[in-house]
Amino acid sequence: MIPQDLGGGALPHSEMCHFIHEMSRDCSSTALAFAMHQQLIAASIWNYRRGNPGEKLLRRVVEGELVLVSTGATDWLSSTGALHACEGGFRYSGSKRFASGAPAGDLLITSGRFHDPEAGWQVLHFPLSFRAEGVRVENDWKTMGMRGTGSNTVTIENAFVPADSISLRRAPGVVHSSFAINTRQSEFSVLRTGFLFLASFDSLPQSLFIPAQAQCPDALMQIRPLHPQRT
Repeated sequence: MIPQDLGGGALPHSEMCHFIHEMSRDCSSTALAFAMHQQLIAASIWNYRRGNPGEKLLRRVVEGELVLVSTGATDWLSSTGALHACEGGFRYSGSKRFASGAPAGDLLITSGRFHDPEAGWQVLHFPLSFRAEGVRVENDWKTMGMRGTGSNTVTIENAFVPADSISLRRAPGVVHSSFAINTRQSEFSVLRTGFLFLASFDSLPQSLFIPAQAQCPDALMQIRPLHPQRT
């Protein structure tokens, strides 16, 4: 979906939703983790087209073929964890639950609370590399049926956040105009319909099932697995 002028393929949002829907009919866990990455891409595109921060992140994704992981399930409007000012930026500590795709992630798109001496409490948004010192993916996601989403907890302990990596400062507890909330609704709606299609198989004879490999488009088979050691 990333615009061509930033090096992407410019796949229309509607086609990406269809792609996620088809994926969810074969592996709902993979589809969910993939959708979490794509909703961050969609939000960044929305911001980029309106003059808000987003271009730098999109270029990094294209150049490095990076996997993005959201911490929105933990943070939402008020955010969690604490930022403390230091030379050149901030030190951040926090715990982010349900970070879907974390075992295969490259960049954690997250936020934290910071008390500005003049403006008071703020929520700061920033990317954080999974390879950064102080970032750890916990082995705590063993949910039956959805283990493949890789929705592990990510623990951050005193990780350095450069000042120039802060993409947004906002007031806690209120919706900011750059959230682009509607971009995620269509992606998760198509996920839900795919889940329902898959669930309906429970009432069908096993002889009617078609191997997943026979249904998957070639592009699906090229997606990086979250757990490559499993078959």
